[in-house]
Amino acid sequence: MTGPPRTVDEVAAPYVNFLVRVPPAGPGVCSMCHSIVSGYTTCYQCHQGELQLGNAIADLTAFVSMAPRNEQLAHELIAYKDPKLRAEDRQWMTVGLAAVLWKWLGLYEACLVSRLRIGSFDLITSVPSTTGRLNHPLRTVVAGVVSNSSARYQDLLILARDGLPQHVHSADRFRATRSLAGARVLVIEDSWTMGGNARSASAALKTVGARTVAIVTIGRWFNPAYADAVSWLAEHRNQAGTGRGAAWIQTYPLTVSCATCSVRDMTPGEAERMLSDWVMITRDRDSRVRAAIAAGVSKHRVHQLTGIGRSTIDRILSGPAPSGTIDGPSGGQDDH
Repeated sequence: MTGPPRTVDEVAAPYVNFLVRVPPAGPGVCSMCHSIVSGYTTCYQCHQGELQLGNAIADLTAFVSMAPRNEQLAHELIAYKDPKLRAEDRQWMTVGLAAVLWKWLGLYEACLVSRLRIGSFDLITSVPSTTGRLNHPLRTVVAGVVSNSSARYQDLLILARDGLPQHVHSADRFRATRSLAGARVLVIEDSWTMGGNARSASAALKTVGARTVAIVTIGRWFNPAYADAVSWLAEHRNQAGTGRGAAWIQTYPLTVSCATCSVRDMTPGEAERMLSDWVMITRDRDSRVRAAIAAGVSKHRVHQLTGIGRSTIDRILSGPAPSGTIDGPSGGQDDH
């Protein structure tokens, strides 16, 4: 038996537990992909992208969230397209990621347009599969679920060169399906590791005449095992308080790369309203978890729906029931 339809806000709300703010460009942060860098403005991969693509490189790059390896967002960005998982589980993750992208675009697409000094994006497309998958779940998200992208969605790219290493930026990795003279195109990617796929896709669009190409990626993959990455990530999380939910919760919600510039866009009033919405959802977290378990919902399902770590769920269930208290927005954000 299915429940009532959920709103985008309701579906996206649990993600505040594990979205990680994208650090602004500056010392120690690549001005293009916002990853760790030491002593340079851009990281090695972004520098190679500039050398290999030249003027065909994307005009702007933005990320919804960092996606540290072994944390929840990174897990979902892999699992939602894993055919070995149950279709029901993949569907839940697909809808969740779609809600995050939907909400983010609703809040920040105007910021991208303003930064690029264009009226709007004429077309939206997604990066095709490089493994031969015909119906990529990302296409389902962008073309079929997210309403503020589906109306403008077109399949503009097909894979042209199979087997290229992931780090290679190449304008002929993909081929555009038609001429795009003067078009302003937004490219959606789910995960960014080295940027080769997304940047190659944008270059293919520019090759056939696209005037402006921007990239928005849901998760900027991050490997905490690299060099001093653990302390780097912790530092930038601390700069924003909790460092979680930054894509639409905190007063520093958005970093957009365009050459060496960064753009921030959210008023304090908007941030306060979103924080108030968040508190209303999370204030009685523990009692809701206990009620769901008592009603027969499994701990795994509670974890899937809320993003609350399994060990935190165990602590909630083993602890004393609240007596007239209100739970704050805490708990187990790192237990994934």
